[in-house]
Amino acid sequence: MTTLSPVAATRRPDAGRKWPTLDLMSSAPTSSTGSGAGSDSNLRRRTRAAIIDAATSVLVEHPGASMAEIAVAAGVGRSTLHRHFADRGQLINALAEQVIEEVRQAVADAGLDTNTPREGLRRIVASYFELGPRLVIMLSEQSAAQVREEYWTQFEAADEPIVRLLEDGQRTGLFNAKVSAAWLHRTLNWLVYAGIEAIRLGELNRYDALTAVLETLEHGIMAAGPAD
Repeated sequence: MTTLSPVAATRRPDAGRKWPTLDLMSSAPTSSTGSGAGSDSNLRRRTRAAIIDAATSVLVEHPGASMAEIAVAAGVGRSTLHRHFADRGQLINALAEQVIEEVRQAVADAGLDTNTPREGLRRIVASYFELGPRLVIMLSEQSAAQVREEYWTQFEAADEPIVRLLEDGQRTGLFNAKVSAAWLHRTLNWLVYAGIEAIRLGELNRYDALTAVLETLEHGIMAAGPAD
């Protein structure tokens, strides 16, 4: 098992990106016609999803795992794996595409436009915990270099409403306005990753990790009471 490292925060070509890069050591289905087209398409989708799920499980623990190891974990032959993903780069980009859609859905489900900034923040943090392993892989040093630039642009656009949430909270006095919303966003992301890592390493269960992240976000590291 490889420990996530906050030191490696410079992988993506855009040096100003808000998400940390973590140090861990596709072809779309074609349409067809005929009586079996529907079942063939469904089977292809299920197989593709199974491969991505297996890759997630394998790569989060063994970032250098081979395509052959991923095929074994997915329960498919290497030829089947390569029919869906010609190489590792295609597989990583398929996973990245899935992460982007899940981030968009997480932001939508958080109801940032209808909930208070505090509630919106809590909801988005909880949603990001669900994406933990896939986010870890996409942002790992080993994978980030293979993710296409267009996906990074989409990923950061999907994440942008959270910056607006933080800005709204600053205007209402809920969030600290002495630092920029971009800094708050970066801090939020690192804390989420600290929580994901604690779960992955077995240090905390999901509930306690989520509680720790929210407590740190909302109250910082200083204990309440008179200052020394």
